[in-house]
Amino acid sequence: MISVISMNEKFKPVSPNDMIKKLVDSKYTKGIEMYVDPDDKELMDYTDILVEECRDNNLLFQIHGNSEFDMEKQKRYMDKLMSYSDILGYPINVVMHSLMRESNEESIKASQDYLGELLEYIDPNKIKLSVENLNDSYECIRLDKTEFIPIMYNDERLYMTYDVGHDIADHGNITDLDPLLINRLSNVHLHAIDAIYNEGYDHKPINDEDPEQFQQVLKGILYLKSIKYDGPITYEYDLYLCDGDTLEEQIDNYIKSIDDTTEHFI
Repeated sequence: MISVISMNEKFKPVSPNDMIKKLVDSKYTKGIEMYVDPDDKELMDYTDILVEECRDNNLLFQIHGNSEFDMEKQKRYMDKLMSYSDILGYPINVVMHSLMRESNEESIKASQDYLGELLEYIDPNKIKLSVENLNDSYECIRLDKTEFIPIMYNDERLYMTYDVGHDIADHGNITDLDPLLINRLSNVHLHAIDAIYNEGYDHKPINDEDPEQFQQVLKGILYLKSIKYDGPITYEYDLYLCDGDTLEEQIDNYIKSIDDTTEHFI
């Protein structure tokens, strides 16, 4: 199992080399899941350096994608990611959301068509497309872990990213993944939520000193151990919600939370 930090444009003021040093010095945080818009040249240049540094320091690198990109842009992005795979020497896990439409049925059909076209385009030896279970938010219909099962049955090349926090937010049962999903599980997202989710925020840092908050997270951890999951655990926090008076302090506390929570997996 590898503990992974979730990164995006908020990290940009800290150089990629300094970020890599923080991960090398960390006890458990040994990977990055990066979100970047391929049209953001500055952040793409930043990511180019991260990829090479991950290779040189034996750190895991994966991507949180965006299913809202039009297909031309998405394929251009996949070309770039496949070049990253060539650098790293392993297939990159790329997390994708299902598409949002007016109904679950329309969402399933649109997602099947979109992801199916991508799967025909990519080299499966370089990219693993991994669909994330979502939760309803802001009155949008988003497919949860049971609703996107038809998408998974439609194509054996699809994998799953299990977002435990989304299940907690929907008050779902986090101990009942379908066997199909367990077999396709390639990544996990872990984060805390506010007690009243609909009035709060769902990508909060995990605090194991808060018993009420940590109880649900611990339930997810124990479930993952019970199914013998040993892949990446991506701690998907909003950086700005981490403690600290400076960005450096927030990043350091982010990594500390990951390391402290990882102890519960050992």
